[in-house]
Amino acid sequence: MTADNSTGWQGRLYLGIGLAVYVGRVGHHASHQHYASQLAICTEASLAVVSEDHQYDDGHCLICPANMRHKLIAPDVDVTLIFVEPTTRIGRLMHLDTKPRSPLSVEKLTQFMATLVPALDTGNLASVNQLVYQLLADDDFVTLCTRDMRLITLLNRTDFELVPPSVSEAASSIHLSVSRFSHLFSAQMGIGYRSFVRWRKLLSAIKGAATNQTLTWAAHDAGFADAAHFSRTFHTMFGLAPSSAFTTQLSFKSLA
Repeated sequence: MTADNSTGWQGRLYLGIGLAVYVGRVGHHASHQHYASQLAICTEASLAVVSEDHQYDDGHCLICPANMRHKLIAPDVDVTLIFVEPTTRIGRLMHLDTKPRSPLSVEKLTQFMATLVPALDTGNLASVNQLVYQLLADDDFVTLCTRDMRLITLLNRTDFELVPPSVSEAASSIHLSVSRFSHLFSAQMGIGYRSFVRWRKLLSAIKGAATNQTLTWAAHDAGFADAAHFSRTFHTMFGLAPSSAFTTQLSFKSLA
């Protein structure tokens, strides 16, 4: 295992509502934290995660909880990174500890990857979601989490999936005050609502940049004040500048 990721990001990014998957080499990045929970899978070699307390967790599948500051140490082979929003069906299924864990066997991960890659290449988000859900649901590290039905109703709205409404609009739609809604969302989802909206805006900008928009236009279309704001947010959540990520060595496919 390399002590640091010295090579560039080389691979394929698959992006859908509530879930994103990267398959390829892991390039250089700094310590970071993001809204999504993350599964890091490598069947060929062990991975490690460095958290803020400098403890290493080794394994072929590491699960990093949402909002945990971390850095992934990976060998120079293909790695699969799966980002899952806590608001999704998969996210609601998962109840993760505050530290990374490695609960799955290499045999099971190999079987999973053999079905995941073809599903990704078809671009079918429902199929990918179901495979990830089954992988997690089949293991005893998952605990079913109870979610407030008012939030589930809100999250299942089609317009919410496309463009999350403002916090005042979201609160009003389920007949709560802004303060009560904000508290409920944070308690149930593990992050503030405004941070969730910022994450969705970031994914929208990533999609634009990955489909040959300039970073400035991608940032503007996604609702960022300017490209610098987008770059700062991207670096905070992924540990590298977007200009380093979006190169000719990174391809993109939308999941729908």
